[in-house]
Amino acid sequence: MKVAKDPNKRTFYRRNVDGRLYTGKPIESVSKCYKMKKAGVTQVIDLRDADAVSRAVEQILCRMFGIKYRNIKVKTDTNDIPPAELFKKVNAIIVQNIGDTYLHCKFGRHRTGMCVAAYEQEVLKKDKGHIIDELANNFADALGNHGDKRLQKKLGVVLNKFAKKHLMDCKTLAII
Repeated sequence: MKVAKDPNKRTFYRRNVDGRLYTGKPIESVSKCYKMKKAGVTQVIDLRDADAVSRAVEQILCRMFGIKYRNIKVKTDTNDIPPAELFKKVNAIIVQNIGDTYLHCKFGRHRTGMCVAAYEQEVLKKDKGHIIDELANNFADALGNHGDKRLQKKLGVVLNKFAKKHLMDCKTLAII
């Protein structure tokens, strides 16, 4: 059963994965960074292969609030799936952190979704079927907010490749 969100209660995250890991969009405001710090976030992992200006703004905001900032660049201009080593590196950084972690890419769906799926599998030991459902639901939600059919198809191909490569013995995501 889904609970309706209170429109007056705004959070800094799109998804609370397990009470230690949160996901969402990049940090672009002092108020968002303040909410993160107040909630116990001690590190931000930015998966964007973005320009220096957008990263610099986020780094400054994190520094203002004493939040560690890490940029692990994951390219998006290809249909290739990041190697397993990348997911292991991100998982190690999350697990070793004392406090909560905020993980994001540009929209907090595709690169972030793959990292969360790997985290749920390796760290939380969740069932692969559950992980696939979560990934598909998150992806479908993202597509509902985006009308670009070419992008939808590309992301669908990428996420299916990810599921086959990293979530062994799983079926193709039925999301398009």
